[in-house]
Amino acid sequence: CGSCRSKAGRAMPPVTEVEVMPEAPEAPEAPAADDAQAVAAPARRRVVPHYCAVCSLPVEYCEFQPSFAQCREKLVADMPTIFPDVKGEEEVVALLTKLGLEGEPDDAAKKARAAKKPAGDGGEGGPSGAGGKAPKAAEPVVITIAQRNKRKFVTSVAGLEHHGVKLADAAKAFGKKFSSGASVVKGKGGQGDVVDIQGEFKEQLGELIATQYAVPRGAIFFAEAGGKKVPLFG
Repeated sequence: CGSCRSKAGRAMPPVTEVEVMPEAPEAPEAPAADDAQAVAAPARRRVVPHYCAVCSLPVEYCEFQPSFAQCREKLVADMPTIFPDVKGEEEVVALLTKLGLEGEPDDAAKKARAAKKPAGDGGEGGPSGAGGKAPKAAEPVVITIAQRNKRKFVTSVAGLEHHGVKLADAAKAFGKKFSSGASVVKGKGGQGDVVDIQGEFKEQLGELIATQYAVPRGAIFFAEAGGKKVPLFG
C-alpha cells in the first residue's frame, strides 16, 4: 500500500552500539553458624592433675590444709621439678635467675634492698669497721599448746606484735587458714597479748608465721610443758 511504501522510503535512524557490562560475580555464601563455631573453637588438650599423697587433694589445694607442712615435705621429695626445695631470699633469687625470671635489679629494687639491710651491716661503723656493734637479735615468737576440756587443745602464739603484725588481722588469718576459731586474748601478769587458736597446729602455725609474716625461723620457739623454750625449726 501507499502507506507502507512511504515508510520504506524513509531513512532509518542509525543504530547506536550499547556496551554490555559484565555481570558482577556472585558473593560467596556465608558459612553456616555451626561451621563458624567449628572454625572459632580453640583447640583443647587434656590436663592430668597431680594429687598429694598426704591430703589426697590436688596439689593446688595443699596450702589451705592443716597438714600443709607434711604435704610440702612430701611434694618436695616426690616432685622436685614442680616443688623445688627453696629456702631464703638468696635461693629464691638463684632459682628465678636460673629460670630467666630474674635479672639486674632496677633502681627501685636496689633502694628496697638497701632499706632492708641493718644499719650496721658492713661499711664504717658496722661489724667489720671500728666500733661496730653486732646486729640485734630478732624478738622471739613463742608457740604454746594447752589441753583444755579433756581432748580439746588450744594453740597460742605470743610476740607477733614485735614483728609488725597486727594481732586482730593475724587471728582472722589463722581462723581462715585452719578453719577454726581464733581470737586475741589479753595477756596476764603484764605479758603481751596472745592469739589463741582452737586446735593443735604447732608445725603448721610456725610454717605460716615464717612464710606469711616473714618472721625469721630462728626466732620462732615452742614452749614445752615445763616452760622450756626450744627452737621450732631446730
